Amino acid sequence: MLTAGTDLVIIAFKPDGDWVWNFSLEGAIHASPLVAPDGTIYGLNRGGRLYAIENSTPLAESAWPMFRANPQRTGRVKAR
Repeated sequence: MLTAGTDLVIIAFKPDGDWVWNFSLEGAIHASPLVAPDGTIYGLNRGGRLYAIENSTPLAESAWPMFRANPQRTGRVKAR
């Protein structure tokens, strides 16, 4: 699970709630982070800096693996 808090940090947690890692975006977050199918996390701060963070954990095998369900953030879920 990822969280992007108001402290300008993206934090990754295991499903049991244990901390995995954190990454500072060096500025306020412009939008929710995007997780690519290979696990890479993309974030954009309000200063316009784009971050690509390597992550070894891919998307969850679920109908709702990321914020608003898909990279386009449509909120629509495809039937599996």
